[in-house]
Amino acid sequence: MSFSSPSTNSCDGGSGFGGEDRFFLHGPGWGRKKGGRELLVAQFAVRIYALSTKELKMQLLSVISGETQPCDGGYNYRLVITVTGGKKTQYDAFVWGILGTMSWKLWSFTPHV
Repeated sequence: MSFSSPSTNSCDGGSGFGGEDRFFLHGPGWGRKKGGRELLVAQFAVRIYALSTKELKMQLLSVISGETQPCDGGYNYRLVITVTGGKKTQYDAFVWGILGTMSWKLWSFTPHV
């Protein structure tokens, strides 16, 4: 099971998110990050994915790389993460959220290619 994003992303100039070839391109407003905030977002992504797919042993090991983009009062996060206990060891995660709130969405969580 994988989560998929909407066909367009209003914060990405309407170009959408849907292909690995676009995953780490710098779109409008995207900045590369790798810090504490991305670790929290990655933990959220892994937990939501693990619960929804019943891969309950899946745990986050590390954030390999990430990008952020301001969007609708929060941020889009594109992350490449390493996990244990899953069918694969590396995944691409696309998350939107507002830190300090309950407003979070996991748009995509797919094996890294």
